[in-house]
Amino acid sequence: MAVKMIAVDMDGTFLDDNKQYNVQRFSRKYALLKQKGIRFVVASGNQCYQLQRYFPEIKDETAFVAENGAWVSDCNEEIFCGELAKEKVHKILDILAHEPDIAVVICGRNSAYLHSSASDEVLANHYHRLEKRDDLYDIEDTIFKFSLNLAHENVDALLQRLPNSWANWRTSCIRSPVALALSILLFPAATRRTASRCCRKNGASAIAKCWRLVTALTT
Repeated sequence: MAVKMIAVDMDGTFLDDNKQYNVQRFSRKYALLKQKGIRFVVASGNQCYQLQRYFPEIKDETAFVAENGAWVSDCNEEIFCGELAKEKVHKILDILAHEPDIAVVICGRNSAYLHSSASDEVLANHYHRLEKRDDLYDIEDTIFKFSLNLAHENVDALLQRLPNSWANWRTSCIRSPVALALSILLFPAATRRTASRCCRKNGASAIAKCWRLVTALTT
């Protein structure tokens, strides 16, 4: 069966340890993919704007499954966005306010947002657009992801300390995207059906369905 689509992860897969790749080699391979009618998809937990920086020449003709599948786009056209209602965003902030030792990043369509008192040093490689705000409750944007960043050895203790209501907000998509960090996708329980789409595999499947492709190869 012929391959119709190739989806690649970035960190630790497509990129080397220096977060780079052989641009000339990829350009040759990409030209061959286009000749054979094989579509190319970038799937990652990183911000879409960050992913686009790696592919300046082809970003306008490429599909991106960004933010762990919370935002999916094709040729700059949005395919899926796991939007959180503002009251849900505020509820999550209320829960996290009792955890002062974590850096909370609110991920939205226009930018990611970090409290002005937090350091953004660790996040530089993941958010091309990152704004610092004095008040995280006062954000006018479509929010679809929260990223909680803390020392790796403190992750289990944090999950144990969070209130029982946490289970109603947390999706199964929990991962450590960078060293000594934790990234968690949060969605209200009432939208679990929508939230289930927020993973890279389902994001790539949404792209394949949009393109009316029968098969896809994911690496």
